[in-house]
Order: sequence, then C-alpha cells, then structure tokens
Amino acid sequence: MSTDAPRLTPDDLRRLAARGVTPAEAARQLAILAAPPEHARLERPCSPGDGIARLDAPRIEGLIETALYVEDVDRSVAFYAEVLGFEVIAADEHLTAVA
Repeated sequence: MSTDAPRLTPDDLRRLAARGVTPAEAARQLAILAAPPEHARLERPCSPGDGIARLDAPRIEGLIETALYVEDVDRSVAFYAEVLGFEVIAADEHLTAVA
C-alpha cells in the first residue's frame, strides 16, 4: 500500500470549493484518515448522572402492528418496556407480544 498522499484533481478541488473546503483542510482530513487516532477505550456505558439526560418516553399513538426478529428476546423486551413503556401482553416459546 502506498503512503503517498492522494493527488486532488482540478475537479476534486472545484467540488471541495463548492462545499467551502479549502485544499489545506482537505489535506488535513486526508492525513487523519491515513493515520487515524487510537480508538477510545470505554470503561462502561454512560448513564444518567454522567451528564446524560433521560428523555420522557415518546407517546406512540399510530402503531398498529409490527414484527421483529431478534437474537436476544429478553433484551429486546427490556428495551420496549424500559424505553417505550410497553408491557408484555402474551408470550410463548416463539413469540412475545407487547403493547
């Protein structure tokens, strides 16, 4: 793989200029893409109290029916209960219905 910076064509420069991007800014962004910073290492997910605001659950008034295939049913049911305020109305080994 070559380490040479890509050359911008006159058409590239025209398109960048139309979007307000200078050649210097394009070069800066290309350098970041060529050698990106190390990924952040997370200790845990953020939660309320870390500066995260808990929003009121949206009021859903127009959903009639939908079906989702999920890998982790318990996790999906928890999401619909905790985030959207749904309750399990029926469940068996193949289906969990919430409303």
